[in-house]
Amino acid sequence: MQTDAEIIQKVISSVRQTGLELTARQVKITHSGDDLTITASWKREIEFPGYTLPLNFSVSLTEIKRWTRAG
Repeated sequence: MQTDAEIIQKVISSVRQTGLELTARQVKITHSGDDLTITASWKREIEFPGYTLPLNFSVSLTEIKRWTRAG
């Protein structure tokens, strides 16, 4: 079974391949019964003449913990 820290590092490494840099503080893991939810959040600023538009992004994925299923 992987620890939350190991899962977070795997998420950061996988996302880095897309060109997005995340830190461990931007990735949250929640355990609920047999489910594991990973949420990644980040902010990007788009600059326009005279102002900057902040955009907030958040992506979540919930899966059944594989290590708790029989077989």
